[in-house]
Order: sequence, then C-alpha cells, then structure tokens
Amino acid sequence: GCTADAADGAGEAVVEAGPVRELSVQGMEYLVRAGYLEHDWHRRHHVHLVFSNTDLFQLETFTPKDFVWQGKKEANGDEDAEEALGDTSASLGTQGAKVYVHKVTSLNLDFNRLTDVEFNAGTTRPGSITGNTFGSLRTLKMRQNRLVDPVLLMPRLRELYLAGNRLRRVPKLTGVPSLEVLNLASNVITELDDDDAFAPVVHLRNLDLTYNHIQLGPESLLNTLETLFNSCRTLERLKLHNNPFCGYFCEYQVLVVKMLESLSSLDDLHFAGHDGAALREEMCKEADAFFGRSWRAAVHPVDGSQLGPVKRIGDLGEFNSVVVPFLKAELGVEVRTLEEAQGYFLYDRAAALRSVVKERRESASRKGARLGQVGVAMEKADKHSDGPQLKSLLGEMEEALLDPEQARSAMQIIFQAADTISQAARTKEFFKTIKESKARADAVASFVEQICFIHEKHPELSVVIIRSLGRFCSVSEYGMDLLCFSALATIAKASTAARDEVMEVLTLVVLPPISDMNIQDAQCANAVIGLSSFDCPELADRLGVIFPMLCNFYLKWPAANDDDASGRSAHIKRSLCSLLRTAVQNPDNARALLQDHEQLLMALSQDILKRDELFNPSLCSQYVSAIGIVKETAKIMPAETLAYLKQESFHAELDHAVWEIFVLQRKESEELGIPICKKLGSAIDILVYMMEVGGESLAHSLLVEQGSKESEYHRGGLFETMLKVASEEVPDPVMLAASLRGLTYVLNSDKFRSRFVQSIITRMKLLDESTILPLVDRKGFKDLHQKCQEHTDFVELAEAAQAGIQAQTSFGVVTNPIAHQALATIVRFLNTFSEKGSSATDDRDGTQVFFEEVAQALNAQGCNTKLFRLLEVPSQDLKAEVLGSLKTCDIGSMEKDQVEIMLELLDATRVNRDEAMLITVIGSMKELIMASVDFRSKFGTQVINKTLEILGANEARKTYGVDDEHYWKTKLSEKAVGLLARSSEGDNLFIRKHFRTAFHTERFHLIMKNEEVGHHADAP
Repeated sequence: GCTADAADGAGEAVVEAGPVRELSVQGMEYLVRAGYLEHDWHRRHHVHLVFSNTDLFQLETFTPKDFVWQGKKEANGDEDAEEALGDTSASLGTQGAKVYVHKVTSLNLDFNRLTDVEFNAGTTRPGSITGNTFGSLRTLKMRQNRLVDPVLLMPRLRELYLAGNRLRRVPKLTGVPSLEVLNLASNVITELDDDDAFAPVVHLRNLDLTYNHIQLGPESLLNTLETLFNSCRTLERLKLHNNPFCGYFCEYQVLVVKMLESLSSLDDLHFAGHDGAALREEMCKEADAFFGRSWRAAVHPVDGSQLGPVKRIGDLGEFNSVVVPFLKAELGVEVRTLEEAQGYFLYDRAAALRSVVKERRESASRKGARLGQVGVAMEKADKHSDGPQLKSLLGEMEEALLDPEQARSAMQIIFQAADTISQAARTKEFFKTIKESKARADAVASFVEQICFIHEKHPELSVVIIRSLGRFCSVSEYGMDLLCFSALATIAKASTAARDEVMEVLTLVVLPPISDMNIQDAQCANAVIGLSSFDCPELADRLGVIFPMLCNFYLKWPAANDDDASGRSAHIKRSLCSLLRTAVQNPDNARALLQDHEQLLMALSQDILKRDELFNPSLCSQYVSAIGIVKETAKIMPAETLAYLKQESFHAELDHAVWEIFVLQRKESEELGIPICKKLGSAIDILVYMMEVGGESLAHSLLVEQGSKESEYHRGGLFETMLKVASEEVPDPVMLAASLRGLTYVLNSDKFRSRFVQSIITRMKLLDESTILPLVDRKGFKDLHQKCQEHTDFVELAEAAQAGIQAQTSFGVVTNPIAHQALATIVRFLNTFSEKGSSATDDRDGTQVFFEEVAQALNAQGCNTKLFRLLEVPSQDLKAEVLGSLKTCDIGSMEKDQVEIMLELLDATRVNRDEAMLITVIGSMKELIMASVDFRSKFGTQVINKTLEILGANEARKTYGVDDEHYWKTKLSEKAVGLLARSSEGDNLFIRKHFRTAFHTERFHLIMKNEEVGHHADAP
C-alpha cells in the first residue's frame, strides 16, 4: 500500500515498541508518521500490500484488530467505497471500519508468524486471505511463516511462495487452478505420496521443491513426472536438488529431462541457446542408455490396432509375436529373453532399478553416509547399546563435515538421539563408551562445535539443528547444556527465522521443565546461566512462565562469600540478575514486579545504593544488570516506578554515591578501572533517565538541590559529575554517553538552559579548543576507541589495540556498539548548538547568542567536515544523527571538501556491502537537491550521475533466491528511483534536461532490462 514516496522513506524509521504482531489503526498511523505510509492509506484502493519488513512486522494474525479488509462484493464501486470510509482517519476509530482491498493483486507476508488459520474460508473468518475479500489476488508470498497444511482456495492466484514453512506434504492444489509459479522450498515434505498432486495446476510454469526431505524411488518419480507431463504441459522451470533422493538416485536429472521436454531449466542446468540444446541432447542419450529407448511412440501390433505410449512391456502383449518385432522395427535391436527386452521399456526399467537404488542406500549406510536411512543408521550405531552414544554421534558429525550430502541424514539421527537421551535413564548410557571425565567433556565440546559448523554450512537444516540443541539443553553432565545454550544464543543472531525458531524451542522444550525446579538443581541453575547469555529482546515474552520463580530465587540466593571458591554462586546470582533484566522488558513482567514482587525492587535499589557494590569490581555485571532492571521497569511503568524510587530517596542517594566514589577514586588514581566506569556509567544513565521522564521537579532536585549541598564529597551533584566527565581529554565512553545525554537535556530545557549553558561552554572550551570535538576526529578517536574495546568483554586487549590502530585510518572498521553510542551522543550534543543557534523561535531566556557563538566556533574548527566523516561508521543511529545536522547546515556555504565527503559516500562500489548507508545518504541528498537551488546548480549533476551508477550496479545484482540480499536490493533501488523521480518533477528543467542525454537513455534501458530479468517469475 505504499506509494513511491512512502517506500522511499522506508528503512530510516524505527518502530518504537518493537515489531507489530497485530494490525491496528494505531500501528498504521505510526507508520504514517514514520514515513512508511501515506496519510490517506485507509482511503486508497490498494494494489500491492507488503508486510515483510521484520523490523516493523512479526504478525501472528492477518486479521486487523479494529478495522477490516473489505472485498469487492461488499463495495458498490469506488465512489461508494470512498464515501463509506469517510474523509478523515477519525472514521477508523470505531470497530468494523473498512479498508478496501478488492484491487490488491500482490500480497507479501514473508517473515511473519502466520499459521494455517489465515486460509480459513472467508465466510467463517471475515477478511481472510481466501474467499472473496482478496478476489483479485495474483501473487501471494508467505515465506518463513508457520504454515503446516493450508487450505488453498484462490481460483485466480498465479504465484504462490511458501518456502521456509513447516509443510509436510504438497498442499491440495485443486483450489488454485490458475497457478503458474509454486515455491515450496525449505519445508519438511518427505514424499510425494499423491502422484496426481500437481494435476489441477495445468498452467504451472515454475515449481521449486528444493531443500525438503523428499524420498523418491525411480517408480514414484516416474509417476510424478508422468502427471506433470500430462497435466502441466507449460512447465518450464523445475528445481529438485538438495533432497535426500538426489544423493542415492543421481540419474533423476536425465530422467526428468527426457520426460519433460518443455523444461528450459532443471536445478542449476539451463537448456536455452545452442549450448543448452547440446546439453539436453546429451542428457537424453544418457536417459536412453539407462532407462531404455521406448517412451511414447505409438505402436501397431500384428493385429493392426494402435496402442498408446508404451510404458511397460506388458502393454504390447505376447513376447515373440509382438515384443520382438516391435523392438526390431522401432529400435533396431534383437532380443532373445524377456529380461533383455525389459531393459528397453521405461517402467520395467524403473522397477528393476528399485533394487539398485536400495543397494546404493544400504551401501551408503555401511560407509556412514546414511543418506536418509535414519532407522538403519541408528540400529548400526547403537547395536551394542540400550540407546544412542556420544562416540557414534561424533562419527556421524565427522562424516557429515567431510561429505555435505550426508549432513541432512546426520542431523536426523542426532535429532532422534536428542529425544532419547533427554530421558534421565539414557544419559549415562550416552557417555558410556568414553571412559575418562576429561575426554567426555572434550567430546561434548567437539560435538556441539561440529553441530554449529554444520549450521553455518547448511542453513537449510536450521530447524532440526535448533530443535536438537534444545533437547540437549536438558543434559547437564559435562557442561553439555551450557554449550548448547551458547550455541542457540549464537544461532539466534543469524537471522530472524532462526531467532523465531530458537524462541519457539525455548518456550516449548526448555522452559516448561525448569518452571517447577529449584535453583539448587544443577539443570535449573545451568538453564538460568545459559538463558542469561541470550542478547535477544524477544526472550522477554517467553520468560513469563518462570518470572515468579526468578524473582524468588534472586531474593533467596545468598550473597557471594569466601566459601564460594569456584565462583559458581556469584555466577548464578549475576545470571539471575541479567535474566530478570531481560524479563522486565515485557510489560506483563514489569507490572508483576511492581505489583507482586515489590520486595525484589526494594532489594535491587538497596543493592544499587551500597558503596561496597560500587567499589567492588567483581560485582560489575550484576550491578549494571540491577540498574537495568529498574530502568526497564521504569520505561514500561514510569509513574509507578519513579514514585516508588522517589519515596525511597533513590535518586538523591545514588547521586551522592556516584559523586563520592568519583572523587575518592580520583584521589587514589588518575584512571578509573573499566568495572568502576561501567557502574558509574549505568548509574549516571538511570539518573539522567529519571531526570528526562520524571518532570521538572525531579530534574530540579538532581541538578540544583543536590548541587547546592556542601558535604566534603558532594559539592557538585549530577550536573557537576556530567560536566566533569565530558570535559576530560579522553573520557570513559560509557560515562561520556550518559553524561552528554544529560547535558543535552539541560541545553534543551527552558527551565535549566539559562542557568547552566555558560558553565557548559566554558568548562568544555567550546569557543576555543573544544575538548569534545577531537574525539570525532580520526586521530583523537583512537584513544576513545581503545577504551570502547576494553569495555567489550569478549575482545582481548591485543585485538583491541589492533582495532584502535585500524580505527585511526578508517571509521569503516568501527563495529563496537559502545563506540557507536558514544559517537551518536557526541553528534547529538554538538547538533544542539547548531539547532538552537539557527532557531527562529522567541529568545526569551537570552541564550541564543551563546548557541550562535558556539556554532560559529565549531564550524571554524571544521565540525561539519569531521561529522561527515562519521558517515563511514557502520551504525544506522549514528548516520541518522550526522545527517540530521544537515538540516541546520548552510548548503550554499559548504566547503568543497565537505561536499566531496558526501559525494564520496555515493559510491557504486558500496553496493552489496553497505546498502543501509547508501539508502541514508541518497535520502538526505534528495532533500538537499530539492531544498536548495544553489546546491542543485552546483552538485545536482554529480548527485544524479552517481545515483544512476548506484542504481545500475544494484539492478545488475542477481539476488533472487537470497531473500536478505533481495530485500536490501529492492530498498536501495526504491531510494535511488525516489531521488531521480523527485529530481525530474516541477520546475527542475535543468535536471530534467540532464536526463535526456543519449548516455542516460542507454543507462536507463540497461537498468530496465536488468530489472525485468531480475524480477522474472522465478524470482522471489
């Protein structure tokens, strides 16, 4: 439903409350404000609907909450539809408002969580995909959803994409007789049990069954091909590779090519052109040699009657009087025995091959390949055991790593083993053949590591791998559960589909058993530790079942003591704290914390205020997590949380503690340690957050009242702490990010700006040699980046030093999220002076002159040039902040080097490696080229030429079949076309004339040709 302009804005906005799970008026209106939709979306007669952006949507139902999809039968024409819907969006505020979709021809619901219920008949579920509501639908994409056996009733549908679901068989196709394209790749289809499954789709041109679990023998494949030959005479493209039968029945390709003469491509083989024709001829000869040469020729027996296509020798009749003369006349061969004659008849040859294929599968099983014979393999691997054993499974993994064709069957074996050993009685048997404890631990580590390798090489096996690891999470011996949790946490980061599957396994397999356990139980404790390693907000929604248990465990768990030599007790406490921080990101859990577990909130706030907690480096992560719990709860229920904290004087005590330790530590040492900085940074962060959302009275208490106290260690309060941090030559990045956020709040506050602005300018030397600006320069950033790397626990100091050296030469290698956050807050802070200095609002407090002076001083120090360089950093948030500075930038007075920096970023070589950055820059260029005549006259030609180069390079990419790349390719092309379209509108005669050159005409033709080829029917 997006117009060109709306699509052009996609990718820059962020949904505030996470992906939408149910469509509603409120959610759609947010998309309007974010630039994804036009404001009159509800009055348009949509043609294309796209809900596949995983940052925006994770729909669990396609039925809207407070409006309905309206089909053509209920509408009385376009004018009536407009009148029925009303002139304003206010009409959508009532239940049952209508959005007309009777003209929708394509619907994209990829990467959601939809189930078979969406295919219920329209009469029982108003607005469902089937029925008359979407009566004009021609293309439906529902890849990576949760379909199992959908009922398809869409007579006019032509293209259907169901890859990456949970289909166990080919859906009934009688309800989609017009279908031309069918993609069922990456499902769990095991066999084509219905030989006539494809008979109803007589117009089928493209069929994809790759990456399934299909087991086919020669006869069953032959029956399927016969159906396709008789029914689907227009079939052009067929994909069958990466199914188990392809390994042991490698002749399937020559049989398919011989049977289906209409094919233009099979798997990765193409039969177009001279070379393709030669390949087809060669494969047909191989088929004749292997399957026999009697195919479909009409035969005239001795009695003169005409038989149809000859499939079996039995179709001819008596051997001597019919078969022998037929073979001699038709094929020029003489036979003496029935067995010899059967070699020339297709179905007889296929039946004979049954034993050959069976022997191949058994031979592969003896060699360890298994190739689908899971039952045979399991019997062999464990013939001397009561259950599967780790040693035999390691053998499976090694074979699978050596031969990729064996990966699928190996994982099926491991999945069955995981089901078995999750039973306590089988666990000891699992480790029995490995004697020593250390050897067992090493074997477990190797086993999990190999599973992860297979996942990297075979992402199509993601589902079975994730489910296997989920079941192994119940085995606490030799650290298997912790390793499996770690592997699942890593896999969850690989893709949206993998993350969703991991969350499903945690919900159904991992969490239920531990909900009734005690934390003293090793399995339960390890599960808490393992779950805490997930950096995945979606986990919050799944932890509700164990949230009360986690709260009680935290309250009852003893503090760390000297008896805990191994550190396990402290580790469990840290993990509990981390897991609770994740859990309260869910609104229901946050409410439960305030309403049912107030004791926990009290305990957390008391722990945060303890001076010993701040001083003790070993409690760093636990302290930061405790603050995170309080902050996350406050985000969801700010009024209730802040009221409780104010009642306990939390903000005043924490402010006092931060200032005290900040001064005390500096008396003892010039450098604060990383653990102390982490704690102080998180403490400042929550104080700033309380100041931002707690109203002016709370902010006044922190900034003014606390700062007026004259105790020995408390002469500054929060403002003095933040200013002291921001004024340091090389500040700690975590403390800097929190402090600059607070100072930015002060500068934007009408109540506090006049009181503090001069102190900020003077202490930070913003009119002279600024202490903050060098941090965004390549040379000055080196030391700051070094500290960012030291904050990242998993980076060794040697690697951090090397990364710091690289960062000095290129911002493009800076991937540390702490560095991204620090740079973004610096840019936001500096932009405040430019915005306030150029603001036309009433200068009631008399501070605008200060902002103007600072803005001029920063420009004199090359601020814009330094900020533009930051566009190389791979961070969308940072790019948005930098490009936001262009709003107050004087385009006409931009230095040549500043323009060149932006033009450098419009580089076609960045296509396929930095699309997000190109999308951001092109979007800003579009605004600049339309807003400023001076910019347009000076740089318009270069911008257009570079945008055309980017569009051309992007359209030349062959991304179909690779969903993620195809998504970014589409977004980048939309952005580039948006700039070119806007540039050719209105009175931009110079630019429009520029488009009419022969060079650009030729380029446009090439782009359109690539667009047509790249989006043919075979493309997702």
